[in-house]
Amino acid sequence: MDVNTGHETGSGNGTFGGKSCLEIVHSMKILSHYAIRWMIWRQQSGQDLIEYALMAGFVAVTAVAVMPGYGNTISQIFSRARSVLTKANGS
Repeated sequence: MDVNTGHETGSGNGTFGGKSCLEIVHSMKILSHYAIRWMIWRQQSGQDLIEYALMAGFVAVTAVAVMPGYGNTISQIFSRARSVLTKANGS
């Protein structure tokens, strides 16, 4: 349909610019699908949360990799603290 005149611009057989109505609808669905995917891709509202979660995971993995060497030392510190508290309590 011509915007200025309001008349059909097709050939009168249900085609527009050489494409059928079904082809145009299919093309529109594909375009809308890609538009939605693009909007979701561009959305950055949860990006900070994901970055913090990744950073926390990295710190945890690094801590686990470093801590096995210090496990016995930490255990000894807590054992000493327990014995000092037990003596201070008089039990």
